[in-house]
Amino acid sequence: MKINKNGNKYKVYQISNGTRITVASFETKQAAQDFIAGTIIHGKNITIEKAFQLFKEKINKDIQSGIIKKHTGVVYLQHVNYHIEPYLHGTFLGGYKYKDFINTYLLRLNLAVSQQTKQPISATTYKNIIQTFRMAIRFFMDQGIEVGELSRVLEYRTKVPANKKKTKEEFYTTSKDVKLLIQQETKLEYKLLYSLALVSGARTNELLAICYEDLQDNAWVINNTLDNDNVFEPGSVKTYAGFRTVDIPESVMQLINSWKAIQLQKKKEGNVTRVFNISKNAVAKHIQSTAKNIGIEWQGGLSPFRKLCSSLVFDSGLLTEKEFRNRFGWEDLKTFQKYYQRQTNKNIARVDSLFETITKGENHVEI
Repeated sequence: MKINKNGNKYKVYQISNGTRITVASFETKQAAQDFIAGTIIHGKNITIEKAFQLFKEKINKDIQSGIIKKHTGVVYLQHVNYHIEPYLHGTFLGGYKYKDFINTYLLRLNLAVSQQTKQPISATTYKNIIQTFRMAIRFFMDQGIEVGELSRVLEYRTKVPANKKKTKEEFYTTSKDVKLLIQQETKLEYKLLYSLALVSGARTNELLAICYEDLQDNAWVINNTLDNDNVFEPGSVKTYAGFRTVDIPESVMQLINSWKAIQLQKKKEGNVTRVFNISKNAVAKHIQSTAKNIGIEWQGGLSPFRKLCSSLVFDSGLLTEKEFRNRFGWEDLKTFQKYYQRQTNKNIARVDSLFETITKGENHVEI
């Protein structure tokens, strides 16, 4: 945008399709300059470009101050830079029409591709981008910026396009495969990691953040984690229920002591020493490579251990529901039932027997 003096007025204009369009008019040149700089808001209605510039500045400040994690803020910025601001047309934020959001923006978002993979964005990414859009709109409203019909986006119920709805093939980790994976592992560090993952059922970030000081009397006091950037976070877990103590079998404690005795590069985190000094990506790659070499199917990194462990414990019936939730750090069973529970074949063979006394009885008709 540029400033042009017209009589006693200072007009702010921009060029659109070769035509000069007057955006605003002011009594002084300073007022016009302030408008462009965004230090004042003309009628509380600023340009789409300036509005999102303010939002991105806010996200960067939140990252620097530690209000949000860097990896989280970076995703927000990518959403804005690649999938929100470029898809909006018009000059002023307050002039954007809700019908354009429905008929144009959502269509373009549905056709969007990932900047990393160059593949169509997933259903999850589609929903997350709209959520970031809503976050930006709330920020604008909190700043007193006119959002016009964009406020209706806050009420919009996100509907994932049919072409993004895919049926995810279920993957079941078997006890046999896990046993083979542990037996065939040649590196003690990874053998220990697999064994600890199986017997504890801990989350990946918790496993990789375990410290020797957390192990007391054959039990692991879980109170540390890693963030998504592999940064150690002492005294922090995913949820409040995540603070818990899990018993560790003597055989696994022996592995821990053996590893501690030969570990050459121990990673210190303040006053504590971490058992493992490997990243989540490195673990996933190593497991995938090992599984492929021994001929077993495996998806992901350490998460299948937690799914198998929790399913085996649940099917055993040895714990009450509360004890089960406490052991795995869940506030309720919804997460387990939706994402973790796996068929362990404990009762499959017994199902038919439930009906034998009925179906194998004498054939007669009751009237």
